[in-house]
Amino acid sequence: MIPIFCVLFSTTFLTYFAQKNIPTFDQDGIFLGIKLRKNKFLLILIQAILILFIGLRKGYNDTYAYIKKFSRLDTGWDALLETNWKLSENPGFYILNTLIKTYISDNPQVFLFIYALASIGLIFYFYQRWSQMLWLTVFLFIASGTFLASMAAIKQIIAMGIGLLGVHYYLTKRPYKFIACILLGCTFHPYLIFFLGAFFLSNRVWSKKVTLIILGAVLSGFLIEQFIQIAYSTTNELGYKYEKHGEVSGKGMNILRFLVYCTTPTLTWVYRKKINQSQDKALILFSNFTLIGWCFMFISLFIGANMFGRMAMYFDPFMHLTLTVFLTSYLPIRNQSVVKCSCVLSYTLFFTYEIYSRGFIY
Repeated sequence: MIPIFCVLFSTTFLTYFAQKNIPTFDQDGIFLGIKLRKNKFLLILIQAILILFIGLRKGYNDTYAYIKKFSRLDTGWDALLETNWKLSENPGFYILNTLIKTYISDNPQVFLFIYALASIGLIFYFYQRWSQMLWLTVFLFIASGTFLASMAAIKQIIAMGIGLLGVHYYLTKRPYKFIACILLGCTFHPYLIFFLGAFFLSNRVWSKKVTLIILGAVLSGFLIEQFIQIAYSTTNELGYKYEKHGEVSGKGMNILRFLVYCTTPTLTWVYRKKINQSQDKALILFSNFTLIGWCFMFISLFIGANMFGRMAMYFDPFMHLTLTVFLTSYLPIRNQSVVKCSCVLSYTLFFTYEIYSRGFIY
């Protein structure tokens, strides 16, 4: 248990000093604005800690299954020519794995390390670009459980990383690159297709469309038996036959995990008018994506914690960024320090609970 807590606190501490907002003044002492100061060495060191921790693991959750499949994978161009291009077969993931094993190494540890490097690099790049307080965002990334998930769901986490790069392109008005990233990410895991909702979710938070989606999720939760048949047919087309593998079981999401997840969506409702008045396209999109994640999380309360919980995971980074904005920009300055300390303490306790409840062993 000690190594994971060392990662949590060391990266948070280093990130605090790695990227800070510094007020600037002219020669007469007149305030000019805020300048972002970055320590590139510390930023690289932080990523190295995260990558090494994930890349050097020997097991945990689905890691064993991934290693087993990689070990059985054929190599060479003949294997590449046999690629099944159905999205349900994750062709991008298969091709990259084949290339790794053919041209780089057949060592499963190298395989894990490459994916750790790619996924953490992409996620961290997105956080650096869009976080208002990087240390808090990185802390939430680890303490909320997303970091643990990155060691369990390799396909999903690399797809998420590619998708986040796509969202960056969308917010910087490069729609074709956005679409290309989403399509590429879908070849690793098709559920990334939900990110295309950015085209419809960046105008207003808690719009009529989003409200209808939320009401639909609530209704689906209470009518789960009828809804699950629709989910079966949809997921069969998109990527994975969950009913075949028993992953849509009667076991629902842990209620504590759900309540923790509710924090940021609740704040989007509290601050909805202020968010819309700001006309901040990024914040509006992040807030709405947080709400979409909540919809999947709510359904997972009733059934299929693994299936719907992993769908919700795609939207975790937006929750981290949105909560960071609320704690740094929307609270009165006099209250921010107390609330941030409370947030760190609460999430640390939750993280401790997650570690023990999941039986995490490094």
